[in-house]
Amino acid sequence: MDLIASAVAKVSLHDPLKENEVGVVPAVLVIGAGIAGIQSSLDIAHSGFEVYLVEKSPSLGGHAAQMDRTFPDLQETATFLSSKTDELKNHPMIHFLTQSEVIEVEGFIGNFKVKIRHLPRYVNAEKCTCCKKCEDVCPVSVPDQFNRGLANRRAIYLSSPRAVPYLHLIDSENCLFFKNGTCEKCREVCPEGAIQFEEVGVEFQVDVGTIIVATGFDPFDPKLKPELGYGRYHNVMTALELERLISKTGPTHGKVTINGKEPNNVVFIQCVGSRDKTVNNEYCSRVCCTYTAKQASLIKDSLPNARITVCYIDVRTFGKDAKSSTNRLRKRGLFIERGPLRNLSEGWEIDR
Repeated sequence: MDLIASAVAKVSLHDPLKENEVGVVPAVLVIGAGIAGIQSSLDIAHSGFEVYLVEKSPSLGGHAAQMDRTFPDLQETATFLSSKTDELKNHPMIHFLTQSEVIEVEGFIGNFKVKIRHLPRYVNAEKCTCCKKCEDVCPVSVPDQFNRGLANRRAIYLSSPRAVPYLHLIDSENCLFFKNGTCEKCREVCPEGAIQFEEVGVEFQVDVGTIIVATGFDPFDPKLKPELGYGRYHNVMTALELERLISKTGPTHGKVTINGKEPNNVVFIQCVGSRDKTVNNEYCSRVCCTYTAKQASLIKDSLPNARITVCYIDVRTFGKDAKSSTNRLRKRGLFIERGPLRNLSEGWEIDR
């Protein structure tokens, strides 16, 4: 009773709350230009609101740009994504910024002040024709992130075969000009004079009423599961690495080969890094069953005589028509085994 009485006494000293009306900035910031960020931007812009789409990488598309086909409908990703990016580029209400990142957010719901840092490409967008003469003379070779390290690129490069925007950029961390000032070969051979080492980044502020965070995902590091042999055996790879092998724009131009040879026995291991207490991921990823069904189907098309086995804990096919993709695999003669793989000295064995 004393506690209640003291609480009532305190409330009696309060000032009444006042309802305030404030204006809302009719603009939206979308962070991340993968397929989720692109579609969000289009939907908002079609509703009549201004959109600032910010992407830290050099090109739009995110991980979707690395994939050969969508799932479960097996639509060509390049065609699907190109139609979306063309629509986005031509929409007057959308301002997309690659090589950019959000560094500060102030304000409150409906009224945010966002500071954005735009990093230099060191290549003039209006002059670059992507003739690739600069790549031919660049002496630096480093792993290509877009191809998941399965191929190399130069220090001046095109970020992907269908990059948006479609122009080169310089990797200042590996470029010899920025390291020690010993190389300017790309500038010397560029017929348009597009190379501009002196370019600097800029910071600016935009006012928005709403912020959408569509920053996508980071693939699980398979080296955290050393028993599966990733990093020790050249023929153990991740799903995204296989995706680049399947793709016609990948390092093997769509031919599934390991050290120049087509495999005759392919095993997919499900749930690596998910539903796993040892790596603090106790949840289901929700996508890998359907995603594996797509990849296994494409591998079967590419290697019709190969034996393909999918090892799973439970089949969880979320989404419309996703279950049918797994059923199609069974009908095509692919082996689907329940039980995780464990590594034995004499080879692979399914742990039943």
